[in-house]
Amino acid sequence: MTSSFNSVDNEKQIHDLQVILEITNLMTLETNLDALLKTTMEGATRMLNADVSSIFLCDYENNEFYSRFIQQSAVKEIRFPLDKGIAGSVVRTKKPINIEDAYNDPRFNPEVDKETRYHTKSILCMPLITREGKIIGVTQVLNKKTGVFTEYDEKILGVFSHQAATAIENTLLHEENESLFKSVIRTLATTIDARDPVTAGHSQRVALYASQLAKACKLDPKNLNELDVASFLHDIGKIGVRDDVLLKEGRLNTEEYKKIQEHAAYTSEILEQIHFSRDLKDVPFLASSHHERLDGNGYPYGLKGNALPLSARILAIVDVYDALTAYDRPYKKAMPVGQALSILEQGRGTQFDTKLVDIFIKEKCYNIERRQHQRISVDLEFGIVFPSNDDQEAYLKKYNTPTLQGIKRRKPRPFSRQIPANTISVSRISAKAECSLKQGISSPLIIS
Repeated sequence: MTSSFNSVDNEKQIHDLQVILEITNLMTLETNLDALLKTTMEGATRMLNADVSSIFLCDYENNEFYSRFIQQSAVKEIRFPLDKGIAGSVVRTKKPINIEDAYNDPRFNPEVDKETRYHTKSILCMPLITREGKIIGVTQVLNKKTGVFTEYDEKILGVFSHQAATAIENTLLHEENESLFKSVIRTLATTIDARDPVTAGHSQRVALYASQLAKACKLDPKNLNELDVASFLHDIGKIGVRDDVLLKEGRLNTEEYKKIQEHAAYTSEILEQIHFSRDLKDVPFLASSHHERLDGNGYPYGLKGNALPLSARILAIVDVYDALTAYDRPYKKAMPVGQALSILEQGRGTQFDTKLVDIFIKEKCYNIERRQHQRISVDLEFGIVFPSNDDQEAYLKKYNTPTLQGIKRRKPRPFSRQIPANTISVSRISAKAECSLKQGISSPLIIS
């Protein structure tokens, strides 16, 4: 190992530090982990004149290393135990390892080469240590193009890895916060839908339809994300509608219909209380605009034409489509897809944006996977209605549910309240039940 830090001329040192600064600036702009890892590895390869680089992050929960991007490899992810290979040794000692001949070092793990079909010769492996002293992974540069990795290379990679560790940690925190936010949004949507079992799954399906149509319209990522959140939350205002109206079995009278319409305004009022990020600042308006019409006869704002943003026009179409094609309800049968699309076409230019309806139909944005799965736990007293003894036994057998001893079979009501959008699985006979919502699977009604 040659070439100490002091033996390298000042001009090269200044150049290399400038490169580190340049790459660090690029890293700080990334909030997507895969993009950040790609930028980091390309930077390490360039700085150290190596053939390839890799970054392995620590998954302490599963006691594994993982890499989601391998340079010059078709493999998208590699996982191996935290205590294996050069990377494992670096994590254990918190010190870099520089070896000239990988296959002559007993610490080297050749399994990664087998996975990637790469032949490693020389390795310089550096720990990624956060400001708090926690190791979150390692940076590896492989096969220096001229000679072997030097002491100077170790210093340069050490400085670079320190900056990379900070950027990666920030991105991981960002992704965790994003994941938390999305899970809260989806849980809110599931809770809203669960108020009325008949419409369960509606918010999720609307979000899927909206995403399909938005992508067909080439909506940018920022607006796509904003529309996704608004789609999940568009019916949150139903919290403000009385149960005797929202859960009424049968058609609504004029006064009740007006009460239902108020949910759009309630949606805006509720969501305005949430501190959304700048990229999501229009969510309250978009979510509450799903009953607006192109001709201005919608509610709650009565906006007309171009006053309605593209995302609001998308939401208006997919909300109506799902309401038309949703599974059987007490007051209507599920409408065939062709008939529902015909109704959308009839509303072109008056209720709906003409171009968007055409894209929705032409690109078949109505083709989605309806079997989305969410789980909610609730405390409730319940009975389960089965049309017959045979139906109960078939249900228990199909879903491997324990026998429902002591639960009375009751005759179904005159109208059908079978809810194909939900599956109710009962873990034990008590006041606690776990409801597993699986769209597209027939189930009996829970009566609280």
